Amino acid sequence: MEQETVFIRNQGGVTVLSDLLQSLDQCEGFCFTVAFMTFGGVQLLVQKLSELEQRGIYGRVLTSTYQQFSEPKAIEKLQSFKNIEVRLYDQVIEGGLHAKGYLFMKGELVEVYIGSSNLTTSALKENIEWNVKLTKSKSDVMVEDVLSDYELLWEAAGSLTKEKLEKYKASYQRFKAFERESLLEVEDALLLPSEVRPNLMQQAAMKRLNSLRQRGEKKALVIAATTATH
Repeated sequence: MEQETVFIRNQGGVTVLSDLLQSLDQCEGFCFTVAFMTFGGVQLLVQKLSELEQRGIYGRVLTSTYQQFSEPKAIEKLQSFKNIEVRLYDQVIEGGLHAKGYLFMKGELVEVYIGSSNLTTSALKENIEWNVKLTKSKSDVMVEDVLSDYELLWEAAGSLTKEKLEKYKASYQRFKAFERESLLEVEDALLLPSEVRPNLMQQAAMKRLNSLRQRGEKKALVIAATTATH
């Protein structure tokens, strides 16, 4: 039976995760598309996905290389399920994929979640997220558009071969190394004093130089000892 649209967020003890788990439990098949996924986010669904594997419920998960955020071990964890196929949308070739949608097949009905939640722990349980859930017939115009667009993205991504995943893992590691290096540079910059002031010896030297300039002198030599000898 078609249902009215529901607004879903992490609030008042109800989370996006709790709704997704319920939908997974009741579905006959599912299709996810998320820009980002983390191992922690996938782990939240593992028990339910294991149950679906035992029941032979097939699922598809589409994520992207966008900003090298999706964790390779999250992808590999999903690939470990016999009933789930994962594909990786390449932003360099196909463009950035930033959509977040969760589709659940229930006979002639499709339950559609569309909103802001990626497949991460914070998005499913903690963040301020806005998602809309609606249950409509497969023949509903909007549902047809969503399913059609999903198929186009799925086909564009192509099969996730071992070579393609290894290439992404290498890119992911390079990006993370760059992030760490950039963070260290920022931390070093924050440790620098906000204002540079001359010490007493330098102040005295600057005072003498200023005095020489006032007398019209054009040249001067400042000698500062770097070590003390005894």
